[in-house]
Amino acid sequence: MANMEEIKKYINEQEKILYDELFNLSIDIHEHPELSWKEFHAHEVLTNFMEKHGFKVTRHAFDLETAFVAEFSTGEGTNVGYCSEYDALPNIGHGCGHNLIAISGVTAALETKLVLEKFNIKGTVRLYGTPAEEGEGGKVYMVERNAFDNSDVMMMLHPGTIDYNYPIYLALDTIKVEYFGRGCHGSIPYEGINALDAIVSAYTNIGLLRQYMQPTSRIHGIITNGGVYPNIIPDYTSGQFYVRAINKSELKELTEKVKNIFEAAGLATGCKCKITMDKQMADIQNNSFLSDTYKEFMEAEGVSIPDRETQQKKSWGSTDMGNVTYVKPSFHNIVNVGCQGHDIHTEAFRDNAKTPEAFQKMIRGAKCMALTGIKVLTDPELLKNAQEEFKQLIASQ
Repeated sequence: MANMEEIKKYINEQEKILYDELFNLSIDIHEHPELSWKEFHAHEVLTNFMEKHGFKVTRHAFDLETAFVAEFSTGEGTNVGYCSEYDALPNIGHGCGHNLIAISGVTAALETKLVLEKFNIKGTVRLYGTPAEEGEGGKVYMVERNAFDNSDVMMMLHPGTIDYNYPIYLALDTIKVEYFGRGCHGSIPYEGINALDAIVSAYTNIGLLRQYMQPTSRIHGIITNGGVYPNIIPDYTSGQFYVRAINKSELKELTEKVKNIFEAAGLATGCKCKITMDKQMADIQNNSFLSDTYKEFMEAEGVSIPDRETQQKKSWGSTDMGNVTYVKPSFHNIVNVGCQGHDIHTEAFRDNAKTPEAFQKMIRGAKCMALTGIKVLTDPELLKNAQEEFKQLIASQ
């Protein structure tokens, strides 16, 4: 089999050939932003592209209309998986750069396929089309449906303003709280039970809780229904809250405190309290063997990546890829695509996500992700080490 330098050279040659086609695909997705679970155009163009390039494509996979799997195999061996996201945000389109995430997965999968063919390597590569990351947790549904069981490792990249291979993503619980009181005329409030008092009490006491939280924990929320008219004592109010913590264990403890606050507010005001939990997003547990291999390839490309301790001084919100890291050895790394001074989920980042400069940096990261996957396919010791670390992670839970 060829050595890694020969493989790198071949990938660079193929990347030049594919460059325009990949860039146009990225722009196409960027120009057609679609919200979670409604990524019909992205699903179509991505599956058509993968099929055109020799992948066996399963559309509408796992009973999810805009999910897919694109697979290529040269025979029995290791199975490597990559993820593509492609949903957009309300109002600002691809302000999270998911068109670039889509392309990074496509590029890595295609380059891995080409190397499998060229150098007669046995194994399988899969691209998972994962819809509805933005607030809906599409991968959570996919994990529940055993979507990733057939892959040995899972990898994906996210655009940002710095290169990280150990980013901190927090575990997340989404909680809806509702209060049911008794309405009456505003001039006789003593005849009613004010549901607004309950939600305001809950919101206030969450604020008081913050001083006792770990510095890495977060609680933020909104009142989604605070009543309908000043002269009517509200008989119903509701709110939605995000509770985040550094890991699932700390999240469980913090969420219980928040639920206690909600219930206490109902008790104090005489309102009935209803708490509804949404699907949980886990924290990211990057596999060190995979992440360090990726870093080596990135540094060989001239990219500087801070040390792990530096990276873990900042958190990046939450993502459903965290759930994947608890079912397979995985990583979710950040690629610097420019746009300094602006964070994701902004119009500036959206506009940057369609530039050639952002695309070039993202496919450089995708190449290094592909090389990581190829090394997993060709180095049994790397896969063994990654799997052993993963077993230790699961045993510690």
